[in-house]
Parts: sequence; structure tokens; C-alpha cells
Amino acid sequence: MTKSGCAEIVQSTQHRNLNWYWRLFGTGLAFSIFGLGGLFMALTIFPALMVILRNRAKRRKYAQLVICRGFRLFVWMLDVTGVAEVKTRHIDRLRNASGVLIIANHPTLLDVVMILSQLDRCQCVVKHQLFRNPFLFGVVRAAGFIRNDDNPENLITQARHHLREGANIMIFPEGTRTPSKKRLGKLQRGVANIAIETHADLIPVVVHCNHDTLK
Repeated sequence: MTKSGCAEIVQSTQHRNLNWYWRLFGTGLAFSIFGLGGLFMALTIFPALMVILRNRAKRRKYAQLVICRGFRLFVWMLDVTGVAEVKTRHIDRLRNASGVLIIANHPTLLDVVMILSQLDRCQCVVKHQLFRNPFLFGVVRAAGFIRNDDNPENLITQARHHLREGANIMIFPEGTRTPSKKRLGKLQRGVANIAIETHADLIPVVVHCNHDTLK
């Protein structure tokens, strides 16, 4: 079942007269800071949570909160430096949701960051390569994110468990980058299987981007 309407996130250039080369430089700098920020959290904050919180489920909830707040800070940095501005519509549909599947298109590198920055916590199905990324593996492990290469039965079992706990799960149903503004890529069967097996409601999120430096 799909909830009525959808949330929208628009990534746009804040200052149209801003030098294109500065945006390119700023984007490169932003990605460097993003990677180092993930490494910093993996080496400091998440180990501290392991010491303070012995309950694994509670530790994951706080890790997701830290990640969402960190992404919110990163999006603020993009805004103040003029690299990108994020605008939202109907975002309360996400913030007030509980135990739903959030499905989104994937036009840019930072879609997951933009969406999670609007929330306090969220479970995600992510590419398995991130679990080997030297900058981000600590983040995805601490948050307990779900690998997209897991066997279908285990993936559905994990999804059902998180949904029953009231967590929302974000999935990019294309499984890769959206090919163009005018059409979606081929949708993978995983989202449909999870929705059917868990009877979860769906909230669609439409992400727009009007510049190329984040693609």
C-alpha cells in the first residue's frame, strides 16, 4: 500500500552567479570532508557507544541518530559554502512515519545523505561495497544497515524485524543511479518482495537535482 502523496527533495545551486569552478572545487572538498567525517565517527563516536550502551539494538538507534545529525551538519555546510541548497516539500510525511518503506529515485551521489539529514533515524538497504569502504564501513556497520547482496530470505527477515520495531527502511529500488531526469532505471524485485512479505506501507520520495557537480 502506498501512502497518499510523496515527499520531495530538491538539490539546487544556491547562487546561480557562483563560479562553476568554485562549485567543482567545493564539491571535491565536500566529498573529502564527508569521507573523513565517516572515518572520524568510526574511530571515536561509535566505539564510545559500544562502551556506554551494551544493548545492541539501542546502540544502533543512537548510531543512526548520530549519522542523521552528522548528515544534517554536512548539508548545512553545502548550503553555507554555496555548493548546493536543499529544499523539501511534504517532508513531514517522512518525519511522522513509523514502520514504513521509504522508496526513492537516485539521481546523485548524495541522495541518501539528503534524505537522512531530514530524519532522526532510519534503517537503509545499502550497496555491499560500502562494507569494504575504508571511510564508510564503520558507519554502515554501526548503524546496522542491511546489505543489498544478502540472500532474499534473510533480507526480508531483517526488514520485517526492523519494521516491527517501528523503524523506517529506505531503499533505492533501481539499485543504482537513476539514468536520467525523464525516466527511472529498471526496478529491482527486492522492494516488491519486502513490501509483499511484510505488508509495509510505502512512502515515495522524489529527488530532483538541477546541476551536474553532485551527479
